[in-house]
Amino acid sequence: MGFVYWDRPLGNSLTGLPLLTVLTLCCGTGFLLFGYDQGVMGGLIGGEDFLNTFPSLRTNSTLLGATVAIYEIGALFGSLFASLYGDVLGRRKALIIGCFFAFTGGAVQGGSDGPNALAILIFFRIWTGLGIGVLTSLLPAFHADWLAQKGRLDEAREVLVRYNGKEEAEIIFAEIEMAIAMEQQAAVHSWFDAFRGGPQKFRYRTLLGMGALFAQQMTGVNVISYSTVIFTESVGLSRNLALILSGCNGINSLCFVIVGMFLVDRVGRVRLMWITAACHVAFFATMAGVLHSGTPSYGEGVTGACMLFLFFATFSFGWLAGASLSSMSNWIWNFVIVMVTPPAIEGIQGYYYIVFAVTNALLVPMLLCFYPETARLSLEEIDALFADGKAHLRRSPREPVQGFIEGVSNGVKVQGETQHVEKASVSV
Repeated sequence: MGFVYWDRPLGNSLTGLPLLTVLTLCCGTGFLLFGYDQGVMGGLIGGEDFLNTFPSLRTNSTLLGATVAIYEIGALFGSLFASLYGDVLGRRKALIIGCFFAFTGGAVQGGSDGPNALAILIFFRIWTGLGIGVLTSLLPAFHADWLAQKGRLDEAREVLVRYNGKEEAEIIFAEIEMAIAMEQQAAVHSWFDAFRGGPQKFRYRTLLGMGALFAQQMTGVNVISYSTVIFTESVGLSRNLALILSGCNGINSLCFVIVGMFLVDRVGRVRLMWITAACHVAFFATMAGVLHSGTPSYGEGVTGACMLFLFFATFSFGWLAGASLSSMSNWIWNFVIVMVTPPAIEGIQGYYYIVFAVTNALLVPMLLCFYPETARLSLEEIDALFADGKAHLRRSPREPVQGFIEGVSNGVKVQGETQHVEKASVSV
């Protein structure tokens, strides 16, 4: 296969669960890259080898924060690129370009050395961030996209049949046709329409997406993500023990993500988010109380370490188990938090955690008042929550979306009679 076919998939005969599993693993790899960078940098920034290679970071916490956070600026521009050119290039091409940036940038960062080592590190952290921004913006849509939006209906139906079998595929195809008809009725022409009102409540939905990722950063997760530094500087542990506990915290997070996968459709996404945010208030308040002096006793250090583990456990099942503009919001606030954390911990020590006790307390009413429950809903059903110019604040994962169900039923009935879902048959 020549390079001219780089935007086409290799043929395969997978269907059903094996096909879905392979695609999910491929998409998940992009998000793994972001988490991997956080984990690696969290372990490196306090190490002697790292500080010997970049000696100016040893005594300048502001520069250290900027060096780590500049990665998010690259990701911000990568998300912007995905917003503007993702559909023009095609998602497959854009994702391959993102992979190229992430691969080459990571390789060069690993080899940074010599008198210009810091400049090389900073430049290629931006370079790598560009790739990660593209990947994290487009991979969710790539996973859920079926071609129908481009008018390639036969291909879309074929893909759905491979995933779900013929009977279920026809139902899902009717849902997709209905959602596309609703979008066409709303006259969506560009991503600037995301800030427009109208019957589909695009501005409200965009602000919800951006607000959710802002809220995720305001939980303090990117403070706790660099837990090696907190274990060493705030809790007062040796570096070796801090590295071991950070690794254990990662395993702790993984275990509770799995718990969250089983809880999310039973309890609901929004409910899990506000409950865990309320728990975080107590965790950060406790951390501020026992670690404010900067030189905690053994008992205070153990208490602080326990709060870190409890935070990661609740955050993992409440937030992690749960598009481009939203991704941009994530990277902006990610940059802010990572940039200010090193000098803040150096300056006000444990009192810094009071900030996140307050922000988590504010998240609880925000989530309760503005966010509809989306557990157990397809993307097309989520569209229907914002139909008719209203935001339907669904509260339970078992609550049906009545207007959507009626529209899909009509679409499937027509399809059974004509063997094709006509857009005219979709009631919006």
